[in-house]
Amino acid sequence: VLATTDCVVERVGVEAVARMEREDPDLALALHRAMVRLVSDRLARANDAVRALID
Repeated sequence: VLATTDCVVERVGVEAVARMEREDPDLALALHRAMVRLVSDRLARANDAVRALID
C-alpha cells in the first residue's frame, strides 16, 4: 500500500467482520466483494508474472 497523503489504517478483525455480517449485511457484502476483487487482481498479476517467466 502506498499512501499519497497522511492516513489512518484500521485493522478489521474476524470478530468485527462477524458482527458486521449480523448487524449490517449489506456493508459486509460490500467488504467481501472488495476483498475478493483485491485478491483476484493480485492473483491475476501473479499469474501474468509467472507466465512471463515461463515464456
